[in-house]
Parts: sequence; C-alpha cells; structure tokens
Amino acid sequence: MGGRGSFSGLEKTIDDVLGTHEEKGKVDEIDPGQFGSLTDTENAIRSRKREVMVVFDKSGKAIKAYQGDAHSVAFPVAEAEKWKGLTVTHNHPKGWEGFGGTFSWADMSNATVYEFGSHRAVGCGQGEKNYILQAGKDAKPMAFNRRIASDIPWLKEKMKEEVRNVREQYKNGEFKNYGHAIHIARQKSVGVLNSYYRETAEQYGYIYRTQK
Repeated sequence: MGGRGSFSGLEKTIDDVLGTHEEKGKVDEIDPGQFGSLTDTENAIRSRKREVMVVFDKSGKAIKAYQGDAHSVAFPVAEAEKWKGLTVTHNHPKGWEGFGGTFSWADMSNATVYEFGSHRAVGCGQGEKNYILQAGKDAKPMAFNRRIASDIPWLKEKMKEEVRNVREQYKNGEFKNYGHAIHIARQKSVGVLNSYYRETAEQYGYIYRTQK
C-alpha cells in the first residue's frame, strides 16, 4: 500500500494538468513523413510515453511533427502562426496515475491563440480515447482564451477538492488499493476540466466532445 502523502504529490500535479507554468521545453522536430492518416497517427502515438504533436494540412497530410517529454511538447511560434484552421493532434501519456486526460490550459491557449481548426488529444487510460475541440465558423478564440484564463483559479481549487475527497475515501477504506484510489483521483480532477470545456466551449463558437 502506498503512502498517503503521495496524494499531496498528485495535488501538486494540478498545475501541470492545467499547464499554467510558463516554462518551455526544447523544440525537437521529427519527420512528419512517418505518419499517415489522422486516425493512423493517433493510434500510433496513443500509448507513447513521451508527447508527440502532429500537424495536418487541409488535405489531411501530416506536415509538421514534434516530440516532447512525458508532460509537454514544444514547437516554434513562427510555425504555429501558419496553422490557423488546421488540425493539430497530440498524445497525453497516462503516467503513473493511469489516466492522461483532456486539454491543459496550455493546450487550450495554443488552440485559441493560433486559431487551430481542430485540436485533439489522445489518451490510453481506462475509459478514455480522444478529446476534440473544433472551431466553428463563428468561433471567438481570444474571448474563449480570456474566459478560461479568468476561470483557472476556481478550476484549480475544484480539482484539488476532488483529490482531497478521494484521499478521505481512501483513508476510510473505500478503495480496493492505493493504485485504484490514485487513478480515480486523477480521473475525477481532470473530469472537472472535461465538464467545464463541454459546458463553456459552445458559448464561444466551439464544439467540444470526447470519443471513447
């Protein structure tokens, strides 16, 4: 049985989930020619332990690709400024909690600042597959960006509250083991973002959906 202190460690990962830090990783461009269709690409990167981002042009061809670490992937701003209206996908490694999760704030910021046509995140944890943000013809990207930025403080607190609730349930013996409890804590805290995006995106001309 793992130490209960690790729950506080999971709470500290909330900032990473939200992606509120400004630190940028090294840009590592890789050959986009290794990737086929969007579906084939997502299946190929789904279970990787490091994040991979692939950009598709409007004909469905992979034109740029980058590799990151277990938590993020960097790309050149000068390139991203050319991706307006394009499809951008990347994977979210499931990590030690066994659940990757939906878009971080950094993901949403990228999608709105650079006006991606479709932004996608793929996961391989139990009960998850694809998270999709699609811009409509009347999308208001920067208004959506500002709304999310203003909501981050209470979103963070609500996510931490979910973790604390699971921690108390674990102390009371309500989970079969520690690993199960940690998985549920991650799932529930990230689920706060999932529900928030679903309810808020349409107010700004976006469609947010999940595939399982």
